[in-house]
Amino acid sequence: MPQIFVLLFLICFGSFMVFRFVPWLLNKIIVVATLSVLVVVTVFGMSDKLLILGVGGTWMIFALLKILHLWQTRISFKTTN
Repeated sequence: MPQIFVLLFLICFGSFMVFRFVPWLLNKIIVVATLSVLVVVTVFGMSDKLLILGVGGTWMIFALLKILHLWQTRISFKTTN
């Protein structure tokens, strides 16, 4: 039972720090998701495969969204000039 309180504290504290110091909203969301996965895996001692899947999947989604954002920025820049 105390593990759940530690888990909630770490996720809330990490989320606060990320939203305070990391620019761009999508970066904030991805970092919070990654921290949450790491904390859950650490506290509950889940398998390494789950850790790799969770963190790897999170960063894969982050990379795809970042590429999409850059592509949209490029298109909007071309249409405005």
